[in-house]
Amino acid sequence: MIAVRKVAGILIDKAHRRGEKAIIFVRNHPALLLVGASLRHRADGFIFQSSFPLELQEKNYLERFAYRTVIRVGSFSVDGVLAVSPLGLQRAKKLCSRKASGLVVPLLTDLPAASTIEEDVWGGVTESIRFIYIGTHAPRRNLDVVMEGSVSALDSGVDAVFLFVGGKPQEINALRTISGVKEWENKGRIRFACSVPRRKLPSFLQGADVGLSLIPALPQYREASPTKLAEYMGMGLAVLASRGIELQESFVNDSSAGLLVTFDKASIAEGVTLMAKNPEYLEACKANSLLFAMERLNYSSYVEQFKRMLESNPS
Repeated sequence: MIAVRKVAGILIDKAHRRGEKAIIFVRNHPALLLVGASLRHRADGFIFQSSFPLELQEKNYLERFAYRTVIRVGSFSVDGVLAVSPLGLQRAKKLCSRKASGLVVPLLTDLPAASTIEEDVWGGVTESIRFIYIGTHAPRRNLDVVMEGSVSALDSGVDAVFLFVGGKPQEINALRTISGVKEWENKGRIRFACSVPRRKLPSFLQGADVGLSLIPALPQYREASPTKLAEYMGMGLAVLASRGIELQESFVNDSSAGLLVTFDKASIAEGVTLMAKNPEYLEACKANSLLFAMERLNYSSYVEQFKRMLESNPS
């Protein structure tokens, strides 16, 4: 905190010597929020982005209490609050002073179009409907349920291939112990890839038909803005997404880009089957997805609103 405060103070002074404004921007971290608050009198504005409810989700009661206390103290000096969903903004604004303005900027797509497609990762399967999941494989995301739903769909005869990208070797090995996974992996219908550089994601995504944004409806995720959902849609993929996350439901319903399912084996398998066996519907979802992304899921669409927030801050 001491080191950050020193560096931030130097940068604020340097900006002012150049005749520029200096606005402090802090994302999530309670300790850095305190640093920002201590420098507010030297800056021209103070923005706090709260994209995860740290003060609610820590398991230890004392840590939750400490986070809430620190955020309340630090956020008293905040001029503007950013959140990634309307629910998140409601929560964050309760912690800040009444004078703080608020703005929702979801996590959106900023991936460029791919010049090539990574066909090797699909194992040469060309006719089957391709489903892709990109993201963490940590146990808290309950990918075992997604895997069970995928296996169930394949067992029922669905002509599909599933690619899971981003797992650590130990996480992938744990998923392989689920009944049916190893069998379908040997047949090339379930495939895994470890984490890949972000610059390579477009070449993975553009080879797929459907993006899986299946997230358990736990309290810590309900106000989320799933990055993967926006990235799938930005690449023109249809989406199979789970209910229980307000913004995700809104995007899927407003775009007509895919299906919403409950986060359980049977519902996931049913959603996979419906998408894989209805090619005309799938193509319509893809077209709707890309159109929605172009109109609503670009950061450039929020620049003017963000500029107004910065300009409205007292100097």
